[in-house]
Amino acid sequence: MTNLKRCTVLLSTLIMVFVLLAPALVAQGRTLAAGGPGAAAQRKALKAAYAKEAAKLGLPAIQPRPVVPINQITQVNTAKYKKPAPYTIAFASQGPTNSWARIYDYVFKYRLDSKYKRMVKNYYYTDAGGNAGKQVSDINDLLVRRPDILVVTPLGAAVKGPVERAARMGIPVVFCADAAPTNKFISLVNRDNYLNGALEAEWLVQQLHGKGAIIAESGIAGVDTAIQRYNGAMSVFSKHPSIHILSHVYADWSPTKGKEVTDAVLAAHPKIDGVWSDSGLQMAGAIQSFVSAHRTIPPMTGEPFNGFLRLAKQYHVKFLAVDFPPIQSAVCADTAIRILQGKPVSNYVNVPALTVTSKNLGKYYNSSYTDDMWSDLLGFMPKSQLAKLGLVKG
Repeated sequence: MTNLKRCTVLLSTLIMVFVLLAPALVAQGRTLAAGGPGAAAQRKALKAAYAKEAAKLGLPAIQPRPVVPINQITQVNTAKYKKPAPYTIAFASQGPTNSWARIYDYVFKYRLDSKYKRMVKNYYYTDAGGNAGKQVSDINDLLVRRPDILVVTPLGAAVKGPVERAARMGIPVVFCADAAPTNKFISLVNRDNYLNGALEAEWLVQQLHGKGAIIAESGIAGVDTAIQRYNGAMSVFSKHPSIHILSHVYADWSPTKGKEVTDAVLAAHPKIDGVWSDSGLQMAGAIQSFVSAHRTIPPMTGEPFNGFLRLAKQYHVKFLAVDFPPIQSAVCADTAIRILQGKPVSNYVNVPALTVTSKNLGKYYNSSYTDDMWSDLLGFMPKSQLAKLGLVKG
């Protein structure tokens, strides 16, 4: 065989291998952050999220009001934080208080282990158990260890003090999935909560033709995630005087608490035309409440996790589920590593999200997984990892 023929055969083989492996490589190593790491790309991605996601659902345009204003999204020079690997990474978590939070915490560590294993020597993790006061103590304890970087999923404004202390110590901070009232951070990685709340409200208004009596169910009182989502919803409902909010309750992002508070609301109100909810977690309980009370299940909003989707399918519920992806913690891990490598990052990283309705339910609900499964995990990690999380039946 001539050298030319050998080269041709080798090239053909390499192309075939790439074609066969490319889908798996993309699924395992895809960039979750919309638009890439640069600030210009992030500004464009966030504008597109506000402009296009409503249009895709046939809803009116939503006025942007992100945590970091679009015109303030900038590139951060992280050269002063560059240091040789391996690194010490600290993660102050809200705690695995529900299925979303458990997956979110697991995905952060999974990303470090699967993509940066040789680059991390120490990983310090704290579980606040959903307690804002404990999280303050947790962060102070982590700072004693002098990590190379601190990643925080804030439970509230109280983390401002220890986060600013970290900045004074020269430790870069990444906020993940939520923010706190301080500018002493390098980057915020987040799916825009205000947008989620507004999208769900616009959809519910459309379903009710602009009038009706509804209930609103939020997560944990005082947590910025819940506040931003409700603010987004109210920016819509305030424009529709014929939409009456009968009750606004907090369900702690818990199916059990969701059923409890919905039971009470149903007992107090004989007519409910719709349910706005900032999460599918409590809506799994809410559906059960309507069924137990032998009440017609009205249109409702939630998130695409299997427990909610299963019940929505079983009882033919009309719904919109807008995701707040638990896998966004992988982007937080990516961002933390970039900072320690001295690579520039955006001060805001937009995370794209799924939207699921009864029309595309079949694509995202899978009965081979448990109720705790979240749709954005499909294709993100191997089934063996999902089994370790207890998300695979049998």
